[in-house]
Amino acid sequence: MNDYNTRMQKYEINEETSEEEVVETPRLTKWQKAIIIGVLILILIIAYGITVETKVFGNKEYKVESALIPSSFDGFKIVQFSDIHYGTSINKEEIKRIVSNINKLKPDILVFTGDLVDKSVNLSEDNLNYLIEEFGKLDAKMYKFAIYGDDDYHNDYYKDILDKSGFILLNNETKLIYFEGNTPILISGFSTIDTNPDYSILNKDINGIQVNGLYKIVLTHQTNSIDELMNYSPSLILGGDTLGGLVNIIRPIFINKDSNKHYKEYERIQDTDIYVSNGLGTNNIQLRLNNYPSFNLFRLYNKS
Repeated sequence: MNDYNTRMQKYEINEETSEEEVVETPRLTKWQKAIIIGVLILILIIAYGITVETKVFGNKEYKVESALIPSSFDGFKIVQFSDIHYGTSINKEEIKRIVSNINKLKPDILVFTGDLVDKSVNLSEDNLNYLIEEFGKLDAKMYKFAIYGDDDYHNDYYKDILDKSGFILLNNETKLIYFEGNTPILISGFSTIDTNPDYSILNKDINGIQVNGLYKIVLTHQTNSIDELMNYSPSLILGGDTLGGLVNIIRPIFINKDSNKHYKEYERIQDTDIYVSNGLGTNNIQLRLNNYPSFNLFRLYNKS
């Protein structure tokens, strides 16, 4: 009998101990689950913006019509690319793809609207030679033009790269372009760093050729210059710098409006067509969302 009681006591003690050792795992509330899921989705979106969208290069094509465009220029192709910011999301592999994609478009003239190397990057000699080599492969039937971006003033090799790769640097300058006819169009490029650029050259005759009445293309980097440029009746303005805001949720988010009052991809003011490139690279924020890097193809046509 005593043995039986002793065994029963041991059993009860073991049973009580087992109950005490059972620890119930706390359950997450619906809000906690939603927060965790939201954080995971945000991480995936950011990873996509950094690793995928910054590497998908596309082109946007626009038909530009004006009565000022000579009929000899019908179908004339201009390719604009801008804001590479080499050393951020764009390095050697991306440069090679950009060159290949642009050359497939077979432009008549090619224009680069500034910011080749990011101001945070100290360009090595190897990368310098690589950029000269690859930019030299960019092909245009007639000319390759470029202007200064704000980051291009932070180094002394930008002009060297352009000179050695066959680009014409337009620094507050104008040029006449003839194409299969006797009536030219005018192209000009202005420095947005210059505190007092002479926009009046848009209306000054060149080598005895009267420019009033010609179709005038203006290259500018930061778009705050556009308001003053409008006083000189440009026909087409091609701008850059904005990078399309990098993140576009309903509207572009990261826009520096101190230097870029005009940031829409297309805007028409009076008789002037204004296109602002989304650019190809990134800067301080090295991701893109709903804003693929791109270059622009413009086809000119006479509108009688």
